[in-house]
Parts: sequence; C-alpha cells; structure tokens
Amino acid sequence: MPFIETRRSFVNTWQCDENDHMNVQFYFKNFAEAAEVFALRHNMDRISASRPKVRHVRYLRELRNASSTTVKSALIGDGEHQGQIIHLLENTDENLVSAAALDTCENPPAELPTVSSEEIAFALPRGIPAGFLGEQPIEKRLEENKAIITNYGIIQPAQCNINGEMLTQQYISHLTDGAPHIWSHVGITTDFLDEHNFGRVAMEMKLSVIEPVKVGAAIEVVSFCHGMSEKTFTMRHQIRDLETGKAYATIQVINLIMDLEKRKAVPVPDFVHEQFE
Repeated sequence: MPFIETRRSFVNTWQCDENDHMNVQFYFKNFAEAAEVFALRHNMDRISASRPKVRHVRYLRELRNASSTTVKSALIGDGEHQGQIIHLLENTDENLVSAAALDTCENPPAELPTVSSEEIAFALPRGIPAGFLGEQPIEKRLEENKAIITNYGIIQPAQCNINGEMLTQQYISHLTDGAPHIWSHVGITTDFLDEHNFGRVAMEMKLSVIEPVKVGAAIEVVSFCHGMSEKTFTMRHQIRDLETGKAYATIQVINLIMDLEKRKAVPVPDFVHEQFE
C-alpha cells in the first residue's frame, strides 16, 4: 500500500484507562498529529487537517500499555469515500492495525499518495453512517430525562491549537469524562461493572464539528442513548456553549460492555433493553 508514515509513538501507562487499554482521546491525539504531518508534507493547511469537519474512528484492536505505535496515512482514490484521508494506527510490536480514522478533506492536491477503497475496506465506517451530523434536537429529551448533562468545561489555552481552537483530543476528553454519567443513567453503573468485572468500551466514534470551540469558552456536554442491539448500543453527545446554547459539535459512539478477563463483548443487560422497548 502506498501509505506514508506520519507518526511514531508509544502507549504510556498514564494514557490507559480503567480497562487497562489506551483511552480513546489519545487515539484522537495520534490521528490529529498524524494529519498535521501528512498536511505539512503535501503543502496542505495543517490546522484544518488536524481538525477536519468530520473524523470517523473505528477501534479494531486494543492498544495496551507499553505498545509501540505508528500511523500511516493516504488519500482514498475511489468509492464512497473518495477524496477523504485514511489514517491507520498500527501496533508495531504485533504488526496489526489497532484503529483507523477517516477524515474529510477539502480540495486535496493531486500528488497525494493514494489507496483504493478495497485495500482499506476493513477500516471503513461500519456501525455509524459516514458523513457530517449536525445539531440534534435535545431539549425535549432533557425535559423527559432521556438526555442529561454529563460534563462542563472552561477551555484553557493548553487545550487549544495555535489558532486558539480546541484540539480534537479535547472534544473526546470531555466526552470520556462525562460518558460514565450517561452509562449510569441507563443503569450500567460502575458498581454493576465492578461486580461482574466488566468495562465500558467504544467500538466506533464520529466527531462532527459544527463550529470550533475557542479558548475561554464555557461548554457543557449533553448525552443520550438512542439505539440498542444485543451487544452494542449507540450514544450521542452534543457539545454546546454553556451561556448561549450554541452547538459546537456532535459525537456519535457505538459502545459495548466487555468482560475484562476474557476481553470479549457481553450482551447488554435486559434492564437496559427494557428502557428502549
């Protein structure tokens, strides 16, 4: 495959969560920095590359503490996602792809390294539809207690790029800090997970940026669950301005519950399914 290498890194202990694997925000950090390197090597705008309008990530295999990683990037040359950038995050110790990110790209130059959609079919969106997802109606859900506020934040300079816009990692950081609250809201509490030695896991995630969050902004995250299958359920998180209610971004996530000993998915409990019947 004619990919070019755009990042080399390492999974540090402090990047891992309670499930003993790398937290999703650091996948987004890897992809954002790889996107900037890719842009710089091809005379593209580095800031818009690091924070595209849509970044769609699939988590294929766990990355554990002390894993060495690389990212390889290329333009998709055909098919449904033609003209978008694909990044593959590889565990170099095992020579396996651990995650993939699909980035929107406006007016890509002709000389970019290009791969066919067939070559990277395994990494393309599956559970979440591709494409931009704008502001979602949430007030009625909040009134009916089907959605809740899961996180607040005052955006600091260290969370932003050189233009004073929040890094994509930080969108996901606010989500991961708030997500346990919506899990608990639908009944999957920390006590329940601890009792069964289960963990919370994201399988696929799409960040759609409506308007960049600027340094100094006060934000809140509104979260709700809206889809359920035997072993997965879908959540949406909307980041909005705490003072004006203006929507900044939406994030869709497909989740599952993982048996932390077997490292395999388990069925969603009946008491959660009953809420959606």
